[in-house]
Amino acid sequence: YQRRVRGVLNYYTNYYYKSNLSKMGDDRGCCDKCAKTFIMAINIVIILVGGAILAAGVYWQLSDTGFYKEIFNHDIFNVPILALVTGSLLLLIGLCGFMGACCEAMILLKAYMGFLIVIMLLEIIMAVGCVAMKSTVETYATNRTIEMIGYYGVEAQDEAGVITATLDLVQENFACCGVDGPQDWNVYSAEY
Repeated sequence: YQRRVRGVLNYYTNYYYKSNLSKMGDDRGCCDKCAKTFIMAINIVIILVGGAILAAGVYWQLSDTGFYKEIFNHDIFNVPILALVTGSLLLLIGLCGFMGACCEAMILLKAYMGFLIVIMLLEIIMAVGCVAMKSTVETYATNRTIEMIGYYGVEAQDEAGVITATLDLVQENFACCGVDGPQDWNVYSAEY
């Protein structure tokens, strides 16, 4: 008799646990659904931003002239290429996060987490680099602006009028004149 009771108890105990465990997997709580929706929404924004940066990089790379080429044309720092790489990486990261959350694919979520860790480390490295290279960047920007003042209004150097338009726009927006003051126009500009 004890064996029969024990068998019946085991049967109902196993049935109860199996049925409840299977229901627990299908019926998630509100927090799981909210977290999944939040991750998907954030990654949609990342995908849109990455696409916009990628499109801007393609536009800048294909355009003939532009003020960014005059200001940011540097041996190491190339704006269109940097925008293409950044936009592509953001698209890849956003797609990994979105598809990983949507399909609950662990490999994509692990790749997404790896990307986020690498990005965080790169941000720390870039912050330290920006602090360390502050004077170099200021010197480069000053020298480049002085060079542009020298080309202001000179048709041989500024065929499309990009330098003239850029300097006018910068001085209007920042309410400034020259690098150190209005005297820069007398010293560096051929026109004044």
